Amino acid sequence: MSATAGASDGLSHATIFAPALCLEGEVRMQTIKRFDVFSVMKISAILFAFLGLCEGLIIGLFVAVRILAGAGRPDTHLFLAPLVAIGSLILMPLVLAAFGAINGAVSAGLYNLAVRFVGGIKVEIE
Repeated sequence: MSATAGASDGLSHATIFAPALCLEGEVRMQTIKRFDVFSVMKISAILFAFLGLCEGLIIGLFVAVRILAGAGRPDTHLFLAPLVAIGSLILMPLVLAAFGAINGAVSAGLYNLAVRFVGGIKVEIE
């Protein structure tokens, strides 16, 4: 097995993990020594933004239905239904993406710090 992929498989100049001592089908335990803080932050932000979009849809729907259900009452403000629905679709993903980015960066940084003292997470690679 080579350490780099050829241009014929679409992975031109990409490095592939292929240890020299690992035979075909053999299982090896590897240790994650550190995470790149910025890459974990990006992935966490994207995942949390998607979660925020789903939550924003649910919250917006429930609030809009609640406001519209009370449409016959004189104290109901019907203009709030679309504002709250659209606001939750915009704000929830942004707020949760920011929270996810901070959470990912802090988690990766703490992992990188802790791995110095207790060792890393072991993963099984085939």
